[in-house]
Amino acid sequence: MKTLFFVLIASLSLCAAPRTLTLLDGNDPKSYGTTVRLYQPTPYGGFGDEQHRLRITRNGKVVKEWKDFSIKPLYTGDLDNDGYTEVAILEHSGGMLCCFEIYIIRIRPEGIRISWFQFFNAVGARAKDLDGDGRVEIVSLDDIYYNDFGMSPGDSPDIEVVFNIEKDDTPHLRPALMKRYTKPHYYDHFTSDGPFFLTDKMKNYEVSASTELIETVLFLMYTGEAAKAIKAMVRYARFDKDFDVNETLQRLIESMSHSIFWPDICAVNGWCKASASSMKGRGVCEPLEGKAIIRTLRFAKEVLMENP
Repeated sequence: MKTLFFVLIASLSLCAAPRTLTLLDGNDPKSYGTTVRLYQPTPYGGFGDEQHRLRITRNGKVVKEWKDFSIKPLYTGDLDNDGYTEVAILEHSGGMLCCFEIYIIRIRPEGIRISWFQFFNAVGARAKDLDGDGRVEIVSLDDIYYNDFGMSPGDSPDIEVVFNIEKDDTPHLRPALMKRYTKPHYYDHFTSDGPFFLTDKMKNYEVSASTELIETVLFLMYTGEAAKAIKAMVRYARFDKDFDVNETLQRLIESMSHSIFWPDICAVNGWCKASASSMKGRGVCEPLEGKAIIRTLRFAKEVLMENP
């Protein structure tokens, strides 16, 4: 009986041991003596440290260490094709679908630089060089919209974005790659010609038609097709008489203006005080005031309503 008891205690102790992941080894020539380790607690709970912990050391000395509800590795390697190593991690504070931060740890001969930016919901974020240009794209949700549309988190609209992290630590959209890889499920249904109709899943309330519409409209605006987005809303409004295009446009623009990608959204749509000729002209687009953008879009809506 005693033997069985000690075996049980030993087994529980092994289960309780946190898992250690070495994201960057200090012996790697491109680490410059920097080691990044992630300590993840036991999934069983009740033993030891129940928070995830990230520790960065340089030549054996702790440079930075922090804990949070969940920390996951996202990418280790050269993110921006500059010849140096970056470590990207995804951190979650533990709220319901909120809040997530992506941290970029830049390893350089002269030291370490850490930057971060927040996403409301970045579940499933992943990193990969999608177009083979040597720069790594991050694919994640930009989910900041349910508070603005009065929907529950489960029904709230979101958009899957593709972006790069530039050398200055700012994220920038890749609209062309979004069109290839992250089109919403009902994109074709909402952008086709002819009268709008409900799919069987919409009729059976398995999906929300209005949510799917907003996700399609967001995608179109993020990828520079605002005119097509207006057309999709007008087409839907002819079907759903309670759908207010003007009010929705106002909420959309106000919501998008809070996105970290707002300057890119304005640039790709030409909503700039000094118009950017292309996405390569980053930094030259000073976004128009939201009211001016809304007026422009509402005018386009009126033209479409008069010319079905």
